[in-house]
This record gives sequence, structure tokens and C-alpha cells, in this order.
Amino acid sequence: MKLKYTCDICSFSLKWSVEPVKGGDKCPWCRRGILKKIANQKIHLTEGRMIESTQCRITKFNKCNNNIGWAAYSWNPITGCNHGCDYCYAAAMSKRFNWSFNPTFHEDRLSAPANTPVNPKLNNRVFVCSMGELFGEWVPSVWIEKVFGIVRANPQWTFLFLTKSPERYSTLDWPANAWIGATIDTQPRVEGVYEAFNKLFRCDGAIDNIAFVSCEPLLEEISLPDELLSVLDWLIIGAKSEGAKKIQPKTEWVESLLTQAKDYGIPVWMKDNLVYRTQEVPE
Repeated sequence: MKLKYTCDICSFSLKWSVEPVKGGDKCPWCRRGILKKIANQKIHLTEGRMIESTQCRITKFNKCNNNIGWAAYSWNPITGCNHGCDYCYAAAMSKRFNWSFNPTFHEDRLSAPANTPVNPKLNNRVFVCSMGELFGEWVPSVWIEKVFGIVRANPQWTFLFLTKSPERYSTLDWPANAWIGATIDTQPRVEGVYEAFNKLFRCDGAIDNIAFVSCEPLLEEISLPDELLSVLDWLIIGAKSEGAKKIQPKTEWVESLLTQAKDYGIPVWMKDNLVYRTQEVPE
């Protein structure tokens, strides 16, 4: 039996193959809301074991805690990933709560941007797909198109996209209110990000969206080429989190990135999981 619960405050969805929670339990994500069972659940299996789920319910953004910090909200119209990174917090959380981590499209969550009121006390930045990979080769283009359509229809929000599959970036028609990011945790990822950003920001027809790189977790010393640094608007640096344990990168790795960013005037956001940190955002 598959049951699904949602939090009455953050709208975080919980899908189980067994029933380890009951209605009225506290949400394990925001620790404030109360879980309610969703009725009339429909799950559709598609080719490649990808899933599309639809429910008739009102959805809103999830409020971010300090684990993200640089955005006020997260939004997960797509969850799951096939990259298989051994440090993935989303995969670890899914395993902990017995959720599927197969790539899944949640049609019901497309209404969240319109349903969430802008809070003037918070920034308007929304981290898209914090629990999955939107641009993996396994993701159907129609899923991306539907997400981008909702992004364009909600200019009151700034949507932040982050990927380990930047090779698809140059094939997409990016909304103006999107910040475009890529993860670089080791030096071998640099070339792919450079090539993708070069096509987006340095070629004919270049777009002027905010471009950023996230070096989280920072697993080794990273040298970014001048051509990439010249198009970056923002740099995020973070440690490797293993639950409550934070594996700190070497000081010289962090200092090297800070020097590279300073030379190009790039704002730096150092995640809360670092021992010391600077937290800046682009204008």
C-alpha cells in the first residue's frame, strides 16, 4: 500500500511504501507543521521507471532552513536523480524516510509559485529541485518546459537552478527570472561547466541571466579558468555534510577560491556548514 502525506505548513510531501507515520505527526522536514493524509492519490509509472504523480491539492513552496540559506524557499516539481553521488543529501533523506528516489514529476506542485504569497521580510529566491536533478539526460524535455512555463508566469519570484548536467543548458529557452547555476565539486567538472556557460554567456545571442557556480561539497582544490570567472556573478562554497558531521575542506582550497572570486569581483556565499564564512549575493 502506498500512502502520501503533506505538511499543513510547508506542504512537504511524504510518500511511503509502508506506514511509519500517521496523521497528526509532526513534519520531519520543517519540524513545525502537522502531517495530513492525501486522499485520491494517483501514481503513473512511465518508461524508465520515471513517475508522474498528480493530486488535487493546494501546494506552496517549502521554507528553507540554514542548510540552504541562500534562498528563502525550495520548490520540487521534480524529485529524484540518477547521478548516484555518494554524498547526496537528497538520496540519503529519501532512504531515511523510505521515499522513492526515481525521477518523478509532481504535476500538482506546479501551482506552488502562484499559491505562495511573497513575504516582504524574506528574499524572493526559490531553489528549484533541491531534492532532484532537473536537467539529467533521463529527464523528458516536456518536464523542463512545464517548469519553465510556470517560472515565466510568476515573475514575482527569482528561481535558482543548479545542476551537474550543464550540457543541456545551451539548448533551453531560459526565463528572464532564472538564475543559472552549476555544481563544481572537483576539478574534472570545470570543463563541462565552462563549455556550457561559454555557449550561454559568451557567444552570439548571449543571455544576461545571473550565472553562478556552487562548489559544495568542495572536495579538492579547484582552479576556474579566466573565461569562466569573467561570466560568473556568484560563487557558493560549502563543506561536505554527513548528517550532523561537517567534513571541512582544506583552508587553502577555500582561500584559493576566495582569491579567484575577489580578482573578478564575484560575490561569495559561504555555506553555514563551513567553519568560517562570508555570505554575499549579487546586486
